Amino acid sequence: MIIVGVILIILAVLFYIMNISLINYFINKEIPGLIDVDSSLPEADKDEEYLWERTAGTGIVPKWVSVIGLAVYPVLLVGIVLVVVAIIR
Repeated sequence: MIIVGVILIILAVLFYIMNISLINYFINKEIPGLIDVDSSLPEADKDEEYLWERTAGTGIVPKWVSVIGLAVYPVLLVGIVLVVVAIIR
């Protein structure tokens, strides 16, 4: 059971990395240089958005990429629970 938990935690990390990479890929594909411009600007205040955040809901990033990102949380949670339960037993 601990092996399955560790595999799920690793899978969650891979999903997270894949999600971030795909978001960057699709944003750079549709609006080249946006992320570079955004990183050169001073940090946004808590009330302000970064430029790349304004792409939300525009269809630039496919919904299946968001599903991968959302899958990180339950997979990570189940992995952690399995590891903790295996350690406690």
